[in-house]
Amino acid sequence: MVLAAMIGTIWVYRGVLQFVIGVDQGYIYEAFDTRADQLAMGCLLTVLLRSGHLPRLWGWLCTPGASVVALALLVASVGLSQVFGAVYRNVVGFAIDPLLVAILIAQVIALRESWLWRWLNWRWVRYLGTLSYSIYLYQQAVIHPVQQAFMSYPLPVMLGATLASVILIASVSYHLVEQPFLRVKTTIANPSVGLPRRALGQGSLDYVPS
Repeated sequence: MVLAAMIGTIWVYRGVLQFVIGVDQGYIYEAFDTRADQLAMGCLLTVLLRSGHLPRLWGWLCTPGASVVALALLVASVGLSQVFGAVYRNVVGFAIDPLLVAILIAQVIALRESWLWRWLNWRWVRYLGTLSYSIYLYQQAVIHPVQQAFMSYPLPVMLGATLASVILIASVSYHLVEQPFLRVKTTIANPSVGLPRRALGQGSLDYVPS
């Protein structure tokens, strides 16, 4: 109930910023206080699923047909944001898009073995999911210069080069930056991981598998 109240309050807050105060669109798009409801939506999804609330609703939602409807509504909402601009995005899109994404997450998990969604388990799709945070970090820095470099080429070539560049940079970052720091984190949290067996009193220089 607290999470639901927080989410609803931020919906109203964004409307006030948009229509009453008229703040800059960049603030609504980027500020934590205007987007915190989307984090809370993920928390609410976790609480509902973990606690087993609304089983009949989830049973009705987690069907192939309902998942197609949720995806179609999400695509339509994104399209409406392109048509109506920041006003729709700030007031309507930022409210219903996270809700639809939360529902879709539960659906694709429940339907992961179905013919409709099993492709999400393909190895290369899972790899893109692994890179998703790096893609998020670098896409803004990569897209514009690549598009400028391929401006004279046909659109499919430019889009392909842009997509390949984003994935390449994200892969490099994941393997050379993210993974080494994750190993450091693991070593700090578990000092025994990766230490020689001699240091652990085993009398051997063989390394302990992580």
